[in-house]
Amino acid sequence: MHFKRKESPSLVREINPVHPRKILASCSKNILPSFSQLIKNKSKRIQPIRLTHVYNSNPNFMSEKPALPPGQKASEIFPRFGLPQYANRFPKVIDEIKITIGGDFQEFKIGEELKMLPRIEQTSDFHCVTTWSKLGLNWSGWKFSDLYEQLIEPKLTEPLDFVVMKTQDGFVTSLPLEDLLKPNVLLADSLNGKPLTIEHDAPVRIVAPDHYGYKNPKHLDSIFFYREAFATKKGIWQFIDHPRARVSEEERARKGPGLLYRFLYRFGRRGTIKDFEKAMKEYREKNQ
Repeated sequence: MHFKRKESPSLVREINPVHPRKILASCSKNILPSFSQLIKNKSKRIQPIRLTHVYNSNPNFMSEKPALPPGQKASEIFPRFGLPQYANRFPKVIDEIKITIGGDFQEFKIGEELKMLPRIEQTSDFHCVTTWSKLGLNWSGWKFSDLYEQLIEPKLTEPLDFVVMKTQDGFVTSLPLEDLLKPNVLLADSLNGKPLTIEHDAPVRIVAPDHYGYKNPKHLDSIFFYREAFATKKGIWQFIDHPRARVSEEERARKGPGLLYRFLYRFGRRGTIKDFEKAMKEYREKNQ
């Protein structure tokens, strides 16, 4: 059986065609101003339409350059850098990886065992606490999470969440284990396709892009895991050593706003670079 569809009267009214002259007359009456009125009223002038620029608060808008963290400036060089007292300190072993693992459990060493872990490459930025950043560094090595889960955690009998890292030149720093287990934290032995050199961290270093450079120890010698956190530095060095030093939060020091330290650190930046360059030159001349 065929049913004839009954159209809605309201629908019929909506689609009923209207003569164009009626539409034009309606618009002229209700919307468009009378030309005669505009001519008679000489005090009122028609304002021209002005094109305006649209402001976008996103720093990446219409720019190929990546946004930098608060207070950071891109550097064209990747200098050997650190606290001034470390300028003349160099690692004794640069061609072999041997890392002591210890803390609140029995100590052991790893080296060749790293070859059992999956090797990865990662491009990330390096942010120095003194406000310079080197962008787009291509690191190669092993994820710290793989190192921990496969070579360290099986030997633990209890959770040890505070990690202290020591280097061959005597530097000491620390981070909560949760920060080191992030997927972008590496134990790196290669930079831009080449093995690490003595200028940059040989034979192996920590790469933690979310944290300032002083939480990325180079010439890594040992990693210790503890039940409870404690201060690894004394005096003024403790004051400027933030427990986490996250770049996004501008945690440049333990106390005080990061904005303040931007200006304080910049005063000694160039002098420190020169000191480290001079020390490196002297080292090369002695060990040719």
